[in-house]
Amino acid sequence: MKILVVDDNPENIEDARKQLVGYNVDYCNGEKSFWELSYTALHSGKRAGKTEWAYDVVLTDLIMPAGKYNDIIDDTASEFEGVLMGSGLAIAFMAIAAGSKYVGVVSLNEHHLHPIGTLVEGITYHNEDEPNGKFFFNINGGKIVFMGWNVVGKDVEKKRKNWKNSLDVLLGCQ
Repeated sequence: MKILVVDDNPENIEDARKQLVGYNVDYCNGEKSFWELSYTALHSGKRAGKTEWAYDVVLTDLIMPAGKYNDIIDDTASEFEGVLMGSGLAIAFMAIAAGSKYVGVVSLNEHHLHPIGTLVEGITYHNEDEPNGKFFFNINGGKIVFMGWNVVGKDVEKKRKNWKNSLDVLLGCQ
C-alpha cells in the first residue's frame, strides 16, 4: 500500500513521518506539489489510455494556500496565490480520479476559522464520533472521508494532526 500525505505545514509533515513509520509514504509540501504530481499523471495517462498513479491512499490537509499554476496549466490566474482555500476538496476528487482507493481530508478543530471548514462540518467525522457510513463517501470506486480531530490533552499546545488514526479510520470505513 502506497500512501501520499499532502500538507503545507512542515510540522504536520514531520508528524506524519513520525506517526506513519513502517508505511510506504511520500509527501507533498502543499497543494502545488500535489497538482504537479497528479496533473502530469492524469493527463499523460489520458493520452496513453491509463494513469500512472501510484497511491492507494491520500491523506490531505483541508485548508492550504493556493499556488500559482501558470507553469502547470496554461492561462491560470495567479491572483489567488497564497490565499487560504479549501484545497483538500479538490485534491480528494483529483486523487480518486487518478485511481486512489482511499482519501482522507484531515483538519483540526480550528478548521471552523475558515468558511470551507464550516461548510463541511456536517459531513466531517470527528474523533469522538462512532465510525459509521454517514461520513464516508463512495465516489468512482474510491472512498473519501472528511476528518476533524478535536485536539485534546498534550496535543492542544502543538495542535497536532493524528495521521495514524486518520489512516486507521479511513482503511476501516465500510
